[in-house]
Amino acid sequence: MPLSAPFNILVKKMNIAAALKEKNRLTQKILRLHHRIDQANRVDAIDPNPPDNVNTLILETKSLIHELGDLKRKIATATHPVADLISKQVELKKLLKVIKDLKTSVTPEKMGYSEDAPVKNFKVQLNSVTKNTVAEDLITQIDTIQDQLDKFNAVTTI
Repeated sequence: MPLSAPFNILVKKMNIAAALKEKNRLTQKILRLHHRIDQANRVDAIDPNPPDNVNTLILETKSLIHELGDLKRKIATATHPVADLISKQVELKKLLKVIKDLKTSVTPEKMGYSEDAPVKNFKVQLNSVTKNTVAEDLITQIDTIQDQLDKFNAVTTI
C-alpha cells in the first residue's frame, strides 16, 4: 500500500461525528490486523506460500496507527471547546455505574460457611426506589450533555 493512500481520509473535511466513526473504524481495523499478524506468524512449515506476510501486515498496521494518531490529535484539538462537557459526562457515567451497582438488599447474610457462622443484619441508606430515582437523574444529565455534544460534533469540522 503506498504511503499516501491511508492518509486520504485526513485531507478531506469531515465533522467530528464522522471523524469519531472513522476513528472507531480504524481502531477495529488495527485490531483485526493484530489478529492476522498473530495468526500469520506461525504457519505450516511445508506451506510454500503462507496466506499473509507478517512484515507486510506490520507495515500496514504501522501506517494505520499513524493515521489513527493523526485523526485522534485532530479530534482532540477540535473538541477542546467541549472538553469540560466530555469530562463531566465521563465522571457522571462512572457515578451512574456505582449507583447501579449498589446493593439494596437488607436480607440477613451468614458471615462464613460453617453452620455456626454469625449472621449479619444490614440496613441501606438508599433503597431500590431511591437508587433508581438517583440513577434516572444521572441518566438525564448524561443524555443532556450527549445532546449538546452531538450538536457540537455535527457542526464542527476537522
